[in-house]
Amino acid sequence: MQLGRRLWSSKSIRRAVLGLLVAAAVCSLHPDRGVLIPFLLWSVPTHSMLMVPNEPAAIAAVQMLIRRTSLYDAALLVALTAAIGAGVACVIDQTVLQWFARKDRLRGFLNHSFTGRAVEWFRIWPFGTVFAFALLPLPFFLVRFLAAAAQYPVERYTAATMLGRIPRIFLLCVIGGFWVMPPWLVVALVVAALGTASVVPRRLVRIRSTVSQSVETD
Repeated sequence: MQLGRRLWSSKSIRRAVLGLLVAAAVCSLHPDRGVLIPFLLWSVPTHSMLMVPNEPAAIAAVQMLIRRTSLYDAALLVALTAAIGAGVACVIDQTVLQWFARKDRLRGFLNHSFTGRAVEWFRIWPFGTVFAFALLPLPFFLVRFLAAAAQYPVERYTAATMLGRIPRIFLLCVIGGFWVMPPWLVVALVVAALGTASVVPRRLVRIRSTVSQSVETD
């Protein structure tokens, strides 16, 4: 309960949740809302610290959409939807991680010699670094922690991530939707995406336990 109040007191998180609700309302006006709304909600944990794969769900979504629209329109729609989910995840992640950094709860990470140098390099070109890691197949968790260590503004971090994710997911969807898959294969992709959700409860418990201990010792 105390943890929930701390997170909800953040204006950034409240705005992110409101943005997610608005995006869901807009998706509900689309004929394929049965695809877009679940994918929008799924895109939040898949772009968060939980590190759940987003690719199977993105390809499954574009495969369902191309049955009613062109490949490029479907790919753009999926990419924009995923970027909104990524933006919400960015705000939540950075709010939590930067709070950890301010409360000295990332001491082990921040005191590492490599971290100090990496933060200095990150501060040279922070927006471009986040953008590059969001665009390219690079370990994004690195910039997630570096941005928190550098106390990089959440709004700029979120914008760079969303701008990087749009072309990345668009290209993925174009490749994944180049040929129409049979229904059984689309179902297999959905099952694969849902299968990755099995790691979510365990990681949520681990993260919540760590944050709760920090709150109690604060």
